[in-house]
Amino acid sequence: MRESTLLSRRAFLKEAVAGAAVAATGPVLLASAAAPAKVDYPAKGKVVNLIVPWPPGGPADVSARLLAQVMERDLGTPIPILNKGGAATQIGMTELARSKPDGYTFGQVSLPTFITVYLNPERKAVFTRKDFQPVALYLDDPGAIAVRADSPYKTLSDLVEAAKANPWKIRCGSSGILGQGHLEGIELEKVSGARFAKVNFEGGAAALTALLGGSSDFYPGVVSDFAVRHKSGDVRVLAVYDKEESPFLPGVKTAEAQGYKVAPVGSSRGWAVPAGTPKEIIDVLSQATKKGTEDDQFKARTKELGMMVRYLGTDEYASYWTSMEAHIVPLLEQAGVKVPK
Repeated sequence: MRESTLLSRRAFLKEAVAGAAVAATGPVLLASAAAPAKVDYPAKGKVVNLIVPWPPGGPADVSARLLAQVMERDLGTPIPILNKGGAATQIGMTELARSKPDGYTFGQVSLPTFITVYLNPERKAVFTRKDFQPVALYLDDPGAIAVRADSPYKTLSDLVEAAKANPWKIRCGSSGILGQGHLEGIELEKVSGARFAKVNFEGGAAALTALLGGSSDFYPGVVSDFAVRHKSGDVRVLAVYDKEESPFLPGVKTAEAQGYKVAPVGSSRGWAVPAGTPKEIIDVLSQATKKGTEDDQFKARTKELGMMVRYLGTDEYASYWTSMEAHIVPLLEQAGVKVPK
């Protein structure tokens, strides 16, 4: 694993922002910092549809709904949520790519899951990254591993050693093939030598339900999957995939602190629009996102749910997206995916 993949997610974001600043010219920086140009958007009486490429109920869906409610007030128009779950976001993102680039349809992007879709030739996606224009990042969610509260595995080492003693028997749930959780499981296998039986579900809500119902033995998800249920005693979080412990999971050590030097695979959520959407409209959506992340009610609610709010504007988000691609390629290759050069 290359050294850059061992950066904390906070450092990763910081480097992405710095990279955007270095790459941009003076006039571009001034343009991105300025207020959006006046544009008749959204037009009175027209709704702005938001495609969420996950089923309802998971952290990605919940975060989108919370922010959309705030953005509705700023934009002065309804933002109905269109859940288009399935195929690890491929179904929803296909619809977004085919949408008219007029600003009246935008979509949620979940990295790194979405990256694995268009970089994997076997997925036969009808789009590439070039079919989308980043708008803004609004949330960053480190990875975490949890078991049921009554699980015999009290520590990450307990889980790993059980899997090493019983290869392919311990069931590792995930929110989708080669999604964020699946990559977490692959990463743990790489650094520990354990081998798990992968059980993939359609979205985080289904994966968590499966864990609680006994259809999987552990679930590599994200902090916001577990923060509330860990506190209530429904699950036991064994580790966080980051360089630092999460403020939402006090007392839970990082995987690295427990002797497993894993890459900080987590999940970030942002917005994108179809390529060709006018910059003036993108600016409006980005500014509405920024205002939304600064809203006291939004911040309070996401904090309750264990979600880490982090805003990046259009240029910074594009740079972060590029950095994340480089970060994920080695994990895909480890999983046997022949990533096009």
